[in-house]
Amino acid sequence: MTRTDPAPDLQETRGDGALRNRDANRRLPGRQAVRSLWQRLQKVVLFLVSVALLVLAIELLKGGARSTVPLIVNGLGVSSLPNALGLGCLSAYLIMNGSPVAAVRLAFLDAGALRTR
Repeated sequence: MTRTDPAPDLQETRGDGALRNRDANRRLPGRQAVRSLWQRLQKVVLFLVSVALLVLAIELLKGGARSTVPLIVNGLGVSSLPNALGLGCLSAYLIMNGSPVAAVRLAFLDAGALRTR
């Protein structure tokens, strides 16, 4: 009984005489679509985790700010919005980044350490 190749046009000979399937290295369109969908899903999950961590960080800042309210109000005399703005500007100059200082100012405002007029 002789053996015949099922699809001889799908096979080719390598330099050493061995046969290999030409389609083995090609990607299937369905597999590529699944891979693309998986990559998009990973990006969405990464974004949601990042937002959740940002919210957690702001909540931790608010909790820390509540514990320092007596020091800020009594020790430094910061009880109004212009005073807090000045403290925030000086702090921003010291650390060269205004974002954490702004977050702390908002946390003090939320905690009741600052009065708005």
